[in-house]
Amino acid sequence: RPLRAALLAGGSMRIEDLALPSIPLSNLPPAAELIPHAKAAISVSLLTVPATPNLPSLERVTGHLRLGDGELTATDVQGKVGSLSVGPPGMSATFTRLPDKPRIQGTLKGSLALARPLDEYTRAVLDRIRLEEASGTADVDLAVTVDTAQPERFQLQGRVGLRGVAAKTAFSPGRLEGLAADATITPGAVQIASLSTNVTAPGSASVPGGSFAVQLQGRVDG
Repeated sequence: RPLRAALLAGGSMRIEDLALPSIPLSNLPPAAELIPHAKAAISVSLLTVPATPNLPSLERVTGHLRLGDGELTATDVQGKVGSLSVGPPGMSATFTRLPDKPRIQGTLKGSLALARPLDEYTRAVLDRIRLEEASGTADVDLAVTVDTAQPERFQLQGRVGLRGVAAKTAFSPGRLEGLAADATITPGAVQIASLSTNVTAPGSASVPGGSFAVQLQGRVDG
């Protein structure tokens, strides 16, 4: 069903190579037994996949997929994931230990843009980190490792540059406008080389509103 919905929504999927092991139709083996013996190479162009209860919509997705030796590799993936647009060169990742509890090693390079209005999936993600509003762009060069069997061992490192970000947290009535920042991330700390933003506080019947500018450098450990 997801594949049919994607193809009906537009775009193309070109199968460049496909090899499957012998499959007894009378007793279909589980996917875990088939994947190590299957091979495939697929190119995706401008593909759209409607949202599901657990995943955001995918729009105008391009990239390459390769399956072999029990590993799935995705390269140069670009497009729009929910409210987030991913620009070139995009995302690349390798998935091992398929299909159950995979381990993912990937990179994300290029531009990201988070635009309003937010889709439901992105809204739920921001709610979990107590962000009421967010929009803006980022230039990123990041490497990520995710072990779904041990999610607490998540690792992220690389560089992030934020530009023109607007945000509001659930912890304060103040809004951040025009936030720009340059940060280097390692598994142990985040080093903020520069950060600047304007903070606007709403007024009330007894207290007038106002704003002030913030500039800082810092380091966040742990």
